[in-house]
Amino acid sequence: MKITIFHTNDIHSRLEDFTKIITLLKELKTDDDLLLDAGDFHDFMRIEMNGTKGKVGKQLLDYANYDALTVGNNETFSGITNLEFLAGYGNTKTLSCNIIKNDRTTVNNILPAIIVNKKNINFLIIGISPNINDFSSTTGITVLDTTSAITDTLEKYKGHYDFSIALSHLGYNDDITIAKEELGIDIIIGGHSHTLMKEALKIKNTIMNQAGNYAEHLGVLELEIINKEIISYQGKSIAVNDIIEDTQALEIIHKAKEEAVKNLSQPLYHIDEVLFNDPILENPLTNLICDQLLLQYPCDFALMHSGICSSGISGDISKFKLLKLSPSPLNPTLFKVSGKDLLEAFHQSLDIEKCLHLQKWAGFRGLFLGRLHVSNNVSILNTDQELQVLIDQKPLDANQIYTIISDDFLLRGSGYESLKNGQLIEYKGEYIRDTLELALRNKELIKLAFTTRWFK
Repeated sequence: MKITIFHTNDIHSRLEDFTKIITLLKELKTDDDLLLDAGDFHDFMRIEMNGTKGKVGKQLLDYANYDALTVGNNETFSGITNLEFLAGYGNTKTLSCNIIKNDRTTVNNILPAIIVNKKNINFLIIGISPNINDFSSTTGITVLDTTSAITDTLEKYKGHYDFSIALSHLGYNDDITIAKEELGIDIIIGGHSHTLMKEALKIKNTIMNQAGNYAEHLGVLELEIINKEIISYQGKSIAVNDIIEDTQALEIIHKAKEEAVKNLSQPLYHIDEVLFNDPILENPLTNLICDQLLLQYPCDFALMHSGICSSGISGDISKFKLLKLSPSPLNPTLFKVSGKDLLEAFHQSLDIEKCLHLQKWAGFRGLFLGRLHVSNNVSILNTDQELQVLIDQKPLDANQIYTIISDDFLLRGSGYESLKNGQLIEYKGEYIRDTLELALRNKELIKLAFTTRWFK
């Protein structure tokens, strides 16, 4: 008996490319096959996702007849309320055995596992979500111990299934660890690490497969089962770049965009000033974000990279315009860092090539890294010999530890490597674009944003 598991992971809202996968599924998949997604299908940088609370993603999964989706980190980034809405919408089941709310109650509409019957074979499909450390709690969820959650789920369904499938968003290395623990998982369909596996891998008694990212491949795991025993398997990933897009799926996306634009385009307020942005030059838009951050979270000073925004802004302000301006799901982050590491980062910020650097960092959806900007209580004099930095009129001390408000991108050392030496104090729950939305309401702060902080 042959049963095939078709699977995707880390689509990240590449919806048009996903329609090519749907075309391929219509050609290959039968009613006796499984169809699963291992998380991060939804990325709320996308207008259609943001403006429909992720509804368009579930509509596409339903249209393709997916059996289940696991909760990846990107499914949680719009907050617990939106996650519950997303999980409850449509027919595709949303799974995770190891997340609960911060108040220790269950997340509505999310199931730990489901049983799917194909050719009289019962498959237990368990969802597993990643722990992104202190950041997880800012989204409203608590991540439980993975091994215990899997063991408890297997015990709960004991005697009711023939094979167990972990639909995992832990990443390739953690999937190998789970397989080595021999918990009783027969198959791991993985995601999170964006690993493109040319063929399936067997670790101990567990078969693993993962299909890359961004809807570039469809994962295929073919099983040969006799007397409820897997006697052979073959895993592969099929490239879909030359496949024709499914027209009905494109229509779903088109209608979702109309709904999203309508929902997000309602004017919030109007600004007369033109707040330009620039990857190399000091600009008022990034200055404004720094000033607002310092206003919200008092500390030594605020620090931001101009790549947080992709353009300038003026006129009527709407959610739509803010999302286009700053699509990255990056959060205000309070951390401690030495004066020495700050000074190194400021020096690097004068490197034009670095400011224009293009790279797909985790969580970053911008066009360039951008120059570092500071709040209005800091001034930086760039002489031919050195940088002279004043914080509240006092010279920066290389040996002193400073508390700054920035974003989680810079704390990770993305682009400005020395900042990785910083010590986290707290992640804040909102996005940087939410900070900008507040700042643009403050006329006095907008005026202050035009004051120079970097001097030659």
